Amino acid sequence: TGFDVERIDASHQITAVAAQSVTAVASPSPGSVLAYTAGPLALDEYLASPSAITLDATYGVSGSAALPGKVAPMPASALTVDSSARALVALPSASIARLLPNGALDATWGAGGVAPLLGGDAHATWVRALSSGGAVALGRVSDGTWFVTALSQSGEATPFGTFGRTLLCPSCVGDAMAVDETEKRVCVAQESPLSNPFVACYRLGP
Repeated sequence: TGFDVERIDASHQITAVAAQSVTAVASPSPGSVLAYTAGPLALDEYLASPSAITLDATYGVSGSAALPGKVAPMPASALTVDSSARALVALPSASIARLLPNGALDATWGAGGVAPLLGGDAHATWVRALSSGGAVALGRVSDGTWFVTALSQSGEATPFGTFGRTLLCPSCVGDAMAVDETEKRVCVAQESPLSNPFVACYRLGP
């Protein structure tokens, strides 16, 4: 259903509220908050002070960066920020967008800032940034099969698994994803009607 962006002070009191319904948040730097909204599909940046939360007018257009694709709610895990303060956003349109710190689409990523997933036949629910500038995503193919894929610093599929992806078991659902500190493995919490919940790890590099 979405939620509002709020600032809570040390006494656990709400000191400021941004009246915008969002589905995911991330902080690219101290004092700023990115909010992923589903209607319209956009990424907004707020500046937080002890007394107010206001849109950052220097981000995108008057604080909001429009995102391409159809309008649909996304999970909180669909937004992350890399070490260069670039936002990585999983879009409903089977792709991942990367935005520069000023809210502009990163032209060095995919096609004009948007990288399709598995030829446009997939929907990501988790995305995590890598220190190399690439990303790892967990999602679901159109036939319902869940997968993990790794993207290079330019948004292209890497030689990971088969054709750039590793499929989970046919009846498995991916619940959560994490990359280890060495960035050589990605681990996925999974559940299946055929077994108890479990975690499986996949090698990203040598």
